[in-house]
Amino acid sequence: MASTSSALKKVVSEKLYDMAVICSEEAAKAFRMSVLAKNIEDYKSNSTRFLIVGKKGLPVKSGKKYKTSIAFYFSADAPGTLYQVLAEFNEAEVNMTRVESSANPSIPGGYVFYVDFEGHSQDIKIKKMLSCVRKLVKGMKLFGSY
Repeated sequence: MASTSSALKKVVSEKLYDMAVICSEEAAKAFRMSVLAKNIEDYKSNSTRFLIVGKKGLPVKSGKKYKTSIAFYFSADAPGTLYQVLAEFNEAEVNMTRVESSANPSIPGGYVFYVDFEGHSQDIKIKKMLSCVRKLVKGMKLFGSY
């Protein structure tokens, strides 16, 4: 389903009472459904990120700590390409908080790398670093800062 609330709505509207939905307690109450189990996470420190996506960024607030998310890929898989990008983060002294990869369907044997890091995309240091990264990759998408 597209979301937990749409799954809950489907269960209620289609009377699929032999099914369960993982959702918030508030959503269950709103649909007058019973909560069967609480605290079902594997780890108490689990968290889910929810972001508001829009065409315009929000104004930068001084003193606030930001994270930025990007994705990038290379024209071909070759030794040292990822290292060169990661070296740019090291040179700029920017802390990465998440690095993931997944297969790139448009490039056989290629990958898309997703990176979250500390700092705002409008910070001078971050702008300079991202400019260097863009020169090393075939494509890069800046998802935004939050």
